[in-house]
Amino acid sequence: MPRTNYRTGTMTGQRDYQINEFETFAHERIIGGHDAAPGEFPWVAAIWAEGIFFCGGSLVSPLYVLTAAHCVHRFSNFYVIMGAHELYVRSEATRQTRNTTTVIIHEDFEPKSYKNDIALLRLSIPFFLTPWVRTIRLPSALRRKDNTLDLETATLTGWGLEQYDAPELSTVLQKLDLRLISNEYCALMFSQPDVIGNIQLCANTTKDRSPCRGDSGGALTVVEHDGRRTQIGIDSFSSGACSKGYPEVFSRVSFFVPWLRSKMGFLANVL
Repeated sequence: MPRTNYRTGTMTGQRDYQINEFETFAHERIIGGHDAAPGEFPWVAAIWAEGIFFCGGSLVSPLYVLTAAHCVHRFSNFYVIMGAHELYVRSEATRQTRNTTTVIIHEDFEPKSYKNDIALLRLSIPFFLTPWVRTIRLPSALRRKDNTLDLETATLTGWGLEQYDAPELSTVLQKLDLRLISNEYCALMFSQPDVIGNIQLCANTTKDRSPCRGDSGGALTVVEHDGRRTQIGIDSFSSGACSKGYPEVFSRVSFFVPWLRSKMGFLANVL
């Protein structure tokens, strides 16, 4: 189970900031990403607690944010920012902020193995949907055994350092395209192959293109045949240090659609 430590730093022209840095495999930055355009990924959520930027998430209904269980299982009170492009620019007219009322962690979440690494945050009041705040489409549960994603390109988004040893966070939302790989190939990279199961999916990384410490909880999306994006994964963990080229492991969203429906009561935006 990873420990939590805190690192503070100062951004030029901004107040001091803090980020939650899980010491082992939880991620807080994207290496080798590119700036997203404002409003390009309107479902991206920034999850904060006690003035600390914790993890990413995605808006799956106006009242619920989807994220990784390991991001939120230690705390009970969070607030969520939607519509942000530059994370620390509070004056952005596009952003909205909500407090959370309930943290719903998967009953079978295993903090040591990251199995069932999925959680929902219920908000105090719904977000207003705008061009900059939208819900992300989820896959059908029928796709839970779909292996056709192998070798497909998927996109991960998040805020953070552009290099592992960079002194400051990048305040602009980053995007990174990753090539999906089979679970069988992914398992070969682990000393314990049974750590990868059908509830997960994997993506290849390189030393120059990788999530790293804290992008956990962020949405991995693919473009479907209709031109719209669908969330297929929740950033969970890696098999080694970031920028080392190890695969990135994601919770497979299609497997958890029945669980999401049971907790939310409905799913309006499903493929």
